[in-house]
Amino acid sequence: LKLLALVDNKLATQCDEEIEEIVRSQEIANAIDKLKTGKINCDENQIQSWAKENLSGKFDRFRAFVDAGILPTTPGLASELLVAIREGSASSLTFEVPKNEAAAIVQELVSDLTAGYSFDPVFGLNSYLSLRVRHGTISGQLRRSWAEERLLTTADSDGDRYEMNDHWFEILRVSLPVDQAALLSKLLGEFSRDFDQAIANLTDEKIQILSKNKPDGIISTGLADIIRVSFYDDAARIDTFDDFLSAFSSLFWSNLENRLDETRNYLNGTFRSQLETLFDQLDQQISAITSLARVPPLSDAITRARLATNQSIDEMLDWFRGSRPIDTDPFPVQDLASISLEIVKRLNPEFDPELIVSDDTDFVAVSALFLFTDVFFVLFDNAQKHSGYQKPLITIEVE
Repeated sequence: LKLLALVDNKLATQCDEEIEEIVRSQEIANAIDKLKTGKINCDENQIQSWAKENLSGKFDRFRAFVDAGILPTTPGLASELLVAIREGSASSLTFEVPKNEAAAIVQELVSDLTAGYSFDPVFGLNSYLSLRVRHGTISGQLRRSWAEERLLTTADSDGDRYEMNDHWFEILRVSLPVDQAALLSKLLGEFSRDFDQAIANLTDEKIQILSKNKPDGIISTGLADIIRVSFYDDAARIDTFDDFLSAFSSLFWSNLENRLDETRNYLNGTFRSQLETLFDQLDQQISAITSLARVPPLSDAITRARLATNQSIDEMLDWFRGSRPIDTDPFPVQDLASISLEIVKRLNPEFDPELIVSDDTDFVAVSALFLFTDVFFVLFDNAQKHSGYQKPLITIEVE
C-alpha cells in the first residue's frame, strides 16, 4: 500500500487510511492474545501497599528477634533442603520449625500475604478469577460452537425446564417422521440442560481457589511445608520489608505456576472426558430414537461442535498460567472498547452491536489494557445478556 501511495497521489489518502486500519487491527489482535494469557493475576501493587500499611510493624518485630539471635529455623536449612531436593531425598528429610517468637511471626506474615494475594475481595486472585474467567467467560468459551450450530436452547422463565429445539425440529421433520423429530428436538433441550449444569459445576465448584469454603477448588495457592520452611530460613537474611515483599512475590508466583499444572491436568483430563461422555450419550440417544448410526445434518453439526469444543478447552489451558503479563502499551479508549467487544462477540457470535465512542476520543490510556478491558467486558456482557437485543446501539461517552 505504501508503494501504491507513492505511485498514485490520488490513492495516497485512501492507502494511508487502510494502512492505519490494518495496523490498528493487528494491535487489537495482539492485545486479545495478551489478554488470553493474563487471566491469572492480581493487583500486586495494591496488595503490597496494604501490606506495607498493615504488616510492616510485624516484620520489624521479626527482625528484632532475628537480630537478637532468635531464628525461625535451624541456620542453613534452606540450603540443606535444596541439596535434598536435588538428590531426590527431600521426602525422607525431617525438619521442625522452632516454637519461638520469630517463627510465629514469619508464619503469620506468610499466611497474611498468601491470604491477601489469594482472597482480597477487590485486588486478589480470586476477584480476578471471578471477573476474567468465571463471569460468563467459561460458559461462552464452551457453549460457543454449540450455539453457532443452533444446538442449544435456554431454560424457561422458571429455570426448571429447557425448551425443545424448534430450529432443528423444522429441519429434521423434512427427512424424519414428525414424532422422531419432536423427540430429537426435546432431547437437544435436555442436552442443553446437562451441558449447562456441567459448565456451572466447573465454574462454581472447580475454578475456585482451594479453601475450606471451596474444598473442590482446583486452583491452589497454598505453600507446601518444605517450601514454607525454606522461605522462613531465607527470610532471616532479609533486612527490609520491601525486600521481604519482593521475595514473597517471587515465591508466590513460582509456586502458583507449579500448582497450576494440576489445574491444567484436570481440565485436559477429567473435565474433557466428562464432556466427551456427555457428547457420546447424545449421539447414542439420537441413534436410539432413529435407529440410525448418523442423522445428517444433525450429526454433522454435533461433530463440528465437538471438535470446536476440544479446541476451546485447549485454549482454556493457556488461561491458567502464573506468568504476570506486563501492561505498558498505550491504547486509545475506542480501541480498548473494541478489544472488549470483540472478546464478547467471540463468546456470543450472534451479538453484533453498533458501538459509538464520542467526545474525548483522543484520550489514550497507558498501562491500562487489563483494567479498561475488564470494565468494558462486563458492560458489554451485561448488554448481551440483559438488553434483549442482538444488535443494540451502545454509546460510550469519554470525558
